[in-house]
Amino acid sequence: MKIFIDLDNTLLDEITGFNKYAPLIYKKYHNHTNLKYEEFTKNWKASLEPFYSKYLNGEISFQDQRFSRLKYSLGNNSIPDQVLNDFNHYYNQVYEDSWTIFDGWINYFTEYKNDYYLITNGSSSQQRKKLSKLSIDKYFKELFISKEIGFRKPNQEFFTYVLIKANSIASNSIVVGDSYENDIVPSIKLGIKCIWINHNKKIYEKNDYVVEVNSVDEAINELKKIHLTTAST
Repeated sequence: MKIFIDLDNTLLDEITGFNKYAPLIYKKYHNHTNLKYEEFTKNWKASLEPFYSKYLNGEISFQDQRFSRLKYSLGNNSIPDQVLNDFNHYYNQVYEDSWTIFDGWINYFTEYKNDYYLITNGSSSQQRKKLSKLSIDKYFKELFISKEIGFRKPNQEFFTYVLIKANSIASNSIVVGDSYENDIVPSIKLGIKCIWINHNKKIYEKNDYVVEVNSVDEAINELKKIHLTTAST
């Protein structure tokens, strides 16, 4: 069995990370907004997906999506270039310092040897840096990063490419991820069984290909069951 695992919010604990860096960003740049901290964080969370998608689609640069997110989050489109450039350097620092792996993964990877593959959207340099800093790059046989392979999730071409390169077939594969739209839907269409980490307890129609859990601990337990079943057959 070959196991394909998402990175952000599956391996990387983005909620804990956000709670570390968001107060620092607001404190440093609060003089450029009239918004309260709660409004700033609400805007920041709302800005992540649309601006990052524009970057992934090639509509804006990686740096510009960051600038756009700051302007949107602060409710200020007139932030001077000097401040934006300062923000870019400062954000790199506090964001990278916030990277934290969910509890349980290191012990799992250490105990259960398998062919693991990373499947993630994003820039090559940043996603690889995350893996290195989290000390988990050594557990993956191969990394599939959207900006490197030319396809992004949820495009089915991404998953078809991954299966071919991993020399696997749908019936011998498992996808683990937190995004129903990006990780689960395209996997179902290809007949790949999934473990969906539904952090926010969203409601979707049940599917025989999907094991739904609400935490990383539960996802790891499901993977352990798969290992035990495979070992006994």
